[in-house]
Amino acid sequence: MIGIAVELLTNLFQAFMFSTFLYLYFDKPQNKLKRRLSYWGYVTILFVACSLFTFTGDHINLSTFYLDSLLCISILVSYCVIFLKGKLYMRIIIPIFSFGINAFVSYTTSYLMVFFTGYSAEEFFTVSTYSRYTILVTVNVVTALLLWLVLKLKPAKIQLLGLFEVFAFASIPILCTVILYCCMFIYQSSDFKGNILIYLMICCLCMLIIGVLIYFLLIRLSKANAAKTKLLLISQRSKLYEESILATNRQIEKVSNEKHDIKNKISTLQKLIENRSYDDAVKLCRETTTALTSAYTPICTDNPTLNAIVNVELEKAATNHIDLTIDISNTLHFLNSADTVSVIGNLCDNAIEYLSQIPVADRRMVLKIKTHLNFCIISCQNKTNGQVLKSNPYLLTSKSEPDEHGKGLSILRKITTEHDGDLIIKENDNHISVSVILRIK
Repeated sequence: MIGIAVELLTNLFQAFMFSTFLYLYFDKPQNKLKRRLSYWGYVTILFVACSLFTFTGDHINLSTFYLDSLLCISILVSYCVIFLKGKLYMRIIIPIFSFGINAFVSYTTSYLMVFFTGYSAEEFFTVSTYSRYTILVTVNVVTALLLWLVLKLKPAKIQLLGLFEVFAFASIPILCTVILYCCMFIYQSSDFKGNILIYLMICCLCMLIIGVLIYFLLIRLSKANAAKTKLLLISQRSKLYEESILATNRQIEKVSNEKHDIKNKISTLQKLIENRSYDDAVKLCRETTTALTSAYTPICTDNPTLNAIVNVELEKAATNHIDLTIDISNTLHFLNSADTVSVIGNLCDNAIEYLSQIPVADRRMVLKIKTHLNFCIISCQNKTNGQVLKSNPYLLTSKSEPDEHGKGLSILRKITTEHDGDLIIKENDNHISVSVILRIK
C-alpha cells in the first residue's frame, strides 16, 4: 500500500513538474480561462498516463516502461504545440529535452547506486522498496533543479537560420534520449548484469559531454546569426534612408518646378482677367486643375519617418508603373524609426520586385496601416499571376547574390517577435497578402 502511494505521489509530482516547466518556458494564450484549463487538464492527463502502466501486481512493469515514456512525451509535445506559443520546432524539442533530462538523471542515479552499493538493479528499477524511494526522491529533486536552471538560462535564446541548423538542433535531444533508452534496454536484455554497467555509465557520460558541447556551439552559432541579421538590418536601413533622401530631393525639385509653373500661370491668369478674356482664363484654370490633380502628391502624416519611407515606395512604384494605393489610419508612433523603415520598406519592396516582372495591366498593390484592439496591422497586398506560395513557399528572392537580398521576411519575423506580434502570409483569388501584426505598447 505504501509502495502504491509513493509511486502515485511521484507521478503526480512529475506531472506538475513537467507541465509547470513548459508553462513557464513558453508564452501563454491571452485568454486566462483557456490558459488555466489547458494547464490543469494536461497535469491531470499526464498524471493518468504516468500511472496507467506503472503497476503490475506489486512491481513496476518494465515491459511497458518504454510505451509509458513514449505516451508521456507525446502528451507533453501536444500540450506545447496546441496551447503554448513559440517557434514550432522549439515547442516540439523542449518537451523531449525536459523528459530526456529526467531520464538521464534517473538512469545515471540508478547506475551509480548499483555500482557503488552492489544491490540488485531490479530492486532499484522494478520493486517498490525504500532503496527505490530514495532514488525517486533524488531523481525528482535533481530534475527539478536542472529544469529550474534551464528556465534561468532561457535568455540565451537560440536563433537559427535555415532548415539544416534547425534539424541539427532538433537532433540533439532526440538522439540523446534514444541513446539513454537503448542503454537501458541493453541493460535489461542482459538481465542487469553488472559487468556491462561501467560501459553504460561511460556511454551516458560521453553523451552528456557531447550534448553540452553541441548545445554551446549552437548558442555561439545563434549569436553569429543574430549578429548577421543585425548587420543586414543596418545595411538595409542605411540603403532605405539613402533612397529616402534622394526621393525627398527629387520631390523638392518637383515642388519647386510646380511652384514656378503655377506662379507663371497665375500671372497669365491675372493678365487674361485684366484684358476681360474670361473664356481663356476659365480654360487655363481647368488645365491647371487637371495638371494639379494628376501630379504626384506626397504622403503627409504626423510621423516624418513614415512620410519619408512611404514616399520612397510611392516613387519606386511610379517608376515601375505600379498602381499603389495607401490607406493609413495609424501613423506608427509606437515604433522606432529603424523598425518603421524596415517594416514598410520590406513589405513594399517585396511586392514591387514581384509586380515589376508581370504585365503592366496587373501591377496593383495596396498598403494598409490600421489598428485593431491593442494591435497594429501593417499589410501589403498585391496582384499575382498564378499561385506564388505554391511555386515559391518561402518567397525566396529572384535576384542575383541571394546572400545580399531576400532577407526581408526574416527581418520582419525578427521585428514581430520583438513586439509580441506575428507575420501572416495569405494567398487567394490571385492576390497575395503579407501582414505584420505588432502589439502597441
